[in-house]
Amino acid sequence: MPALQDMYGETRRGELQSVPWSDAQKQAFVAMQFQAQDAHYRKNYPGAALCVILVDGKRAGRYYVYRSETEIRLMDIIVAKHFRRRGIARALLEELIDEAEQSGLPLTLHVEPDNPILPFYRALGFVARGETGGVYQFMERTPRTRMHHGEQS
Repeated sequence: MPALQDMYGETRRGELQSVPWSDAQKQAFVAMQFQAQDAHYRKNYPGAALCVILVDGKRAGRYYVYRSETEIRLMDIIVAKHFRRRGIARALLEELIDEAEQSGLPLTLHVEPDNPILPFYRALGFVARGETGGVYQFMERTPRTRMHHGEQS
C-alpha cells in the first residue's frame, strides 16, 4: 500500500505545490486522502478489483475496476510518472474495451474536465454523459453490440 499511496501522491503533487505546507504536512494530507479514497471505493463498490500494474516486475501503476450486471467501471487509473508515454494506459483500456464489447456492457469512468487525458478517452470512443457534483465528468463507451439475457441484439 505505501507504493500505491506514493503513486496517488504523485497525482496530487501539482495542486499541492502552491499550498504553504511543510513536506510532512503534504505527506499527511496525501495519506489521509488516499485512505479516504480507498475506503470510499471499498464501501461503495463492493467486490471492486484493486490491481497493481507491473512492468518488468516493477510497480508501474494501479487501477480500480468495478464489474456489475449493468456496467464495467474504470474507477481510477494511475500510471507512475516514469512509466508514462509507453502505452500502458492504452493497453489496459483496450483490454477493458474488449471485455465490455464481449459482455455487451458499457465501459464507464469519471474524469476531471481539465484532465489532459480527456482527448485520449474521447479518441477511444468515450462520450460525456454529464457531470457528477461539478467536479467530475461522467463518460461512457457504449459497446457496438449489446447483450440482453445472453443474446446479441
